[in-house]
Parts: sequence; structure tokens; C-alpha cells
Amino acid sequence: RVLETITESAKRQGWGRSFAFITDRRFPVNLIAETGFTPEECRITSEISKRELWVDRFGEKFEDYRIGDFYYIPWLDERARTLMGFSAEGEDTAPAAEGWHPNDFIYAPLKASNGDILGVVVLDSPESERKPGKMELEPLSILLRVAGEVIERIIYEKDIRIRTEIVQAIGDSAVAEG
Repeated sequence: RVLETITESAKRQGWGRSFAFITDRRFPVNLIAETGFTPEECRITSEISKRELWVDRFGEKFEDYRIGDFYYIPWLDERARTLMGFSAEGEDTAPAAEGWHPNDFIYAPLKASNGDILGVVVLDSPESERKPGKMELEPLSILLRVAGEVIERIIYEKDIRIRTEIVQAIGDSAVAEG
């Protein structure tokens, strides 16, 4: 439900499309929430959400594209496309009105309290059709910080539950043998 809250909030704040997913390896499945995507785009987002693709996208190479907690990837920036592994071949590279190209997007990490990345949120299709500023993204930044803490707590509680079950199984085994 945490991921759905993020995507619903993004929609209320003027983002036509968004998706959020968990990258933490302690989750047995890749959890994804999406808003505003067609079925084909949903299939594509499940491919995009592979953890390996996002490992270095929050690193130093991407600092030039940072807006607060978010990273803005402008389609017309060849370096950004190269870093992301995208090709503009056959694509329209003409500037869009107000500076937002249909292939631009913004993403941000969902972080644990220690800074570990637990997931990613991707925003697309702003109603304003322009690149947002830091102040416009701040409400979502606050939500993402809280969501990261909630996800971290879920992981922590799951770890405790598993460890408790192991200890109980060991105890039950010892009693059965004794």
C-alpha cells in the first residue's frame, strides 16, 4: 500500500504517470505500483524496474541531473541518454513546449534511514509540461522520506518474524530430541 500512496500522491500533484518499485533484495518479488500507464507500458516498467539497472543511477555520474532528492533526465541531453543507456535513433529530438520533452522523466530513491536504497520512484508527464523546480518536488520528497522509513520498518519486522520462526523451530527440534 505504501507504493500506491506514492503514485496516487504524484498524480494529485500533477504527474500524469508514475511508478514506484522496491529494489531491496530482501523482498521475494519485485513490488510495483503504477499510475497512468497502458498495459504495454506496464510490461515495460516491469523490465525497467530490475534492480541491476538502478544500482549506479544515484551515483556521482548523475549529480549534474539532480534536483533536490530527484534526478531529472532530459531526453535532449545526449550525455543523460548515454548514461541511462538510451538511444535517440529514430526518435524526435525537437524541443517540446515549455521545455518538457515527452521522453523526459524524473526519478528519486526510496531510502532507508542509513541511506541504503530500498526502491525507486519514477515520474513522467507533468501537467505543467515543464521541468519542475526543487520547491515543486519538495512535497513528494517529504513523502518519499517517510515512505522509505515505512518500507524499512516492514523489512525489519519481516526479518524479526523470520528469525523468531527459526529460533522456535530450533527450540521445537531440541525438545523433540530431548
